[in-house]
Amino acid sequence: MTVSSSAVLENITTLDGGDDASSGDGAIDQLTFDGWQGDVPTVTNWENITFTNGAIGNLGSSRTITTELLTINNGASIISIGNSPGSYTVTGNLINNGSLTLADAEANDTFTVGGNYSGTGQLVLDTVLSNDNATSDRFIINGNSSGTTSLIIQNSGGVGAQTKSDGILVVQVDGTSSANSFRLGNYVAAGAYEYNLFFQNQAGTDQNWYLRSIGVRQEVPIYKSIPVVMGRFMWDSIGSFHERDTYDVINARQDQTMNPEHDDRSQTGWVRVFNNDYKFRFSKEHDFDADWSGLQAGLDLYRSYDKERLQLTRAGLYIGSGKLDQTVDALNSQKIGDVDMTSYAIGLYGTLIDDKGWYLDGVVQLSSYEVDSNSINNVKGDTNGIGFIASLEYGYPIVVADNEKTIIEPQLQLAYQRFNFDTFDDELNDTNIAEIDIKTQNKVLLRSGLRVDHSIPYKDTSHAHTEKNINLYTRLWPLLDTPDS
Repeated sequence: MTVSSSAVLENITTLDGGDDASSGDGAIDQLTFDGWQGDVPTVTNWENITFTNGAIGNLGSSRTITTELLTINNGASIISIGNSPGSYTVTGNLINNGSLTLADAEANDTFTVGGNYSGTGQLVLDTVLSNDNATSDRFIINGNSSGTTSLIIQNSGGVGAQTKSDGILVVQVDGTSSANSFRLGNYVAAGAYEYNLFFQNQAGTDQNWYLRSIGVRQEVPIYKSIPVVMGRFMWDSIGSFHERDTYDVINARQDQTMNPEHDDRSQTGWVRVFNNDYKFRFSKEHDFDADWSGLQAGLDLYRSYDKERLQLTRAGLYIGSGKLDQTVDALNSQKIGDVDMTSYAIGLYGTLIDDKGWYLDGVVQLSSYEVDSNSINNVKGDTNGIGFIASLEYGYPIVVADNEKTIIEPQLQLAYQRFNFDTFDDELNDTNIAEIDIKTQNKVLLRSGLRVDHSIPYKDTSHAHTEKNINLYTRLWPLLDTPDS
């Protein structure tokens, strides 16, 4: 009997093949679902049952199918979804070259094959991804298993945990199983843990198949790197006083033009471009390479000159944007994933410049971040963040040559930064894997530096021109680097 794609079985409760479901009497009854899709009615007394040509049959509630052979051909599917927990049994052999699924978001169904199982198709189960003996749909084979079936695991609310023994039983084989009867067909992860499929218990005394955690999943170092790189990017974005200010206090003092009312070279607006290639090793297991660039534009909004103290005070506002691209590699140079970030910032600055050349510079900046990550497993995550940084910098130029042509300027810069990111779910093929919470970060940083400045005069004017401006030494000292608990 053939049930074609156009057949309507809504009012049919039973398909009966006749005398029995055994070929021992010489009668072999064949039931074929050819391209048909729908809820399968009760089937009885068929020696062979076949789903083919894209047929999709839902077995519905728990049931037993009495047959010598059930075959699912390539492109066809059997869905065992109805009541929960569901218990499904095929009394004879099962050949699965298509798809058999128990996935209904409840990890408590069983499908039992009374005879042997073979196939090159797909088996889909629900599993609570957790520690040993976590609940799972279970595929039970009373006979032997062969072929190479792709096992698809869907997480049913598990938050991930380390397995320490045999793991989570997903396929039980009472007979003999070949070592390649099943293979994991999808990336299986929950929380911080990744899982793989293993044949036999740890003692090697059975023929079953287990899910075991294989360590921290590959996305974890990607997420761990985000606050590290963001902190360094935020530091670069505020820069230092001389990176955004072209005022030459030594030459201005020589020319008696420090008063902005008489200095046609005094700064009112500025533009800054910055970039960096930041490489570092994290947790002694992964290498990170981040490239970023940014553009800032600022304007002095307040300028005042104290004639008695010979001090210039300036304050202003700036805006900026930045772009970051980062790759994460294992120590064997295998790429694990990448991170892309876009930043927008607004900041205020104020500077006090003394006639003797020393300066005190303060900056506060508020930034927004849009972060996208992607691993080699195609696990994607995106989040937004807010960052705040405040900096106070002091520098004092010391003349080391005649006519004040060369100076050495020791510098100290102290900064506090705080940033946090929205909690987000990373996902694979639109299926959530875990909730990711990057804790709020607090950092206190101290920079010590030494700047060398050498100037030579133009031949046709008494004004000097800065020929060399070298940061001879700089070092960043993390004084505090802890996330909120």
